[in-house]
Amino acid sequence: MMNKYLCLFMGLLVSLSFCACSQDDNVVEASIFSFDKSSALLLNIEDQIILINTGGPEEAKKILQYLHEQEINRIDLLILSSFTSDCMGGAEKIIKNIDIGRVYEPVYSMGNEYVKEYYFALSAKDIMPIVVREDLTISIGHESLCLFVSGQESEKETSNQVLAVKADCSGQQFLYWPSMDDSSILVDGHCDLFCDYLYVPNYHDWQAFANLLAMTKPRMAFISKQTVQMKKEAEKVSQEAGCTIYFINQEFLSVRYENGQAEIGS
Repeated sequence: MMNKYLCLFMGLLVSLSFCACSQDDNVVEASIFSFDKSSALLLNIEDQIILINTGGPEEAKKILQYLHEQEINRIDLLILSSFTSDCMGGAEKIIKNIDIGRVYEPVYSMGNEYVKEYYFALSAKDIMPIVVREDLTISIGHESLCLFVSGQESEKETSNQVLAVKADCSGQQFLYWPSMDDSSILVDGHCDLFCDYLYVPNYHDWQAFANLLAMTKPRMAFISKQTVQMKKEAEKVSQEAGCTIYFINQEFLSVRYENGQAEIGS
């Protein structure tokens, strides 16, 4: 009988130790790059490095410098949310200067002067990009990353497809919304856009922002620096939605998520 209770006790200790280790591992680190006309998001999920967008060539230089300072020598997933220059203009520079695993891109519709160099860089490294034509879920260890296709209802000849990215990590949801205007709010059919933390780098339309908050219901939203008037509008709609808002006033912002809490660095 004593052996039986001892075994149960030891089993409980092992379970508690496992839970403690799992909880320590349930950490997501994010680096938000907020430039004048572009943005990017770097995520570290279970030691998998994910870069969403690159900005233009000059912004890509700054991202590469940051990666070097952080001793990051590989990007496991590079995700381009759009073929506009502010989203992928620096992709060629990133691909040429660091090891890349997989590359995800939206359906090509309307390009820019950097697209040819981007495909040359991919070809030089024998990387075949994965074209996301419909919503896609990617497994990352025990976690998942969802790519949502926005802009399906737009005219393909004149408008780019846009990928919104949602990370689901240990019960916390992080949604990166690359564009904030009427054309990007075309995903009302999605039922799983709810998130805890929302990133909105390009905020130009307060009504579109209000609509997005209504769909996603985040606890906290990060948006790029704004004019005084736009800040007031954003604060108003955020308050009405019961959402805390954080204005990014620097080029690099580090955020660490652990146990359901966001710790904002510099």
